[in-house]
Amino acid sequence: MGFLQRAPYFRPATSGGDPNVNRPAHAALGLAALLIAGPACALEVTRSRDIPAPPAAIWALIGDFCAIGLWHPQVERCILSREDDDDGIRAQIRGVVAKGGLGTIVEVETARDETAMSYSYSFIQGPLPVRAYNATLAVRPNGAGSTVVWTATFDAEGMSDAEALADITGVYDAGLAGIAREVAK
Repeated sequence: MGFLQRAPYFRPATSGGDPNVNRPAHAALGLAALLIAGPACALEVTRSRDIPAPPAAIWALIGDFCAIGLWHPQVERCILSREDDDDGIRAQIRGVVAKGGLGTIVEVETARDETAMSYSYSFIQGPLPVRAYNATLAVRPNGAGSTVVWTATFDAEGMSDAEALADITGVYDAGLAGIAREVAK
């Protein structure tokens, strides 16, 4: 049962009634939802790269959730697993083993759109200076070529905002360069 369904003061307005009757309850509910959700993600990184190859060719390289091991120069290997949640929905989880013994980053795929050539994922644990990290990797047509767009929102953890932004920006730039290099082969 969701929060809204448990809240004893939540009564949906009925048609024909005074729309202001439930205003205090709605205001209290909104405030409670903000307090429960915590602060919004403070940081955002968006990096893109134009690549002279058709979108389908790039998606063939990067579209698999664990393909990051093929094109990202900072990734030693990727280990894919699948788990069922309480609702029986199967989630893809990847363990991205970073080069240089830096550790394993665990991420879960949260959305996939084969037609739009994009997937989204969330950070679970590992040696990244972030929390509340959600990202999307997408391929967009651009004339005869493509633009690969990698974006994330997150909060810094264990370092300053500026350092976390620089770290994630560097990871994305290296990955986009790796995609361009692999497609050109």
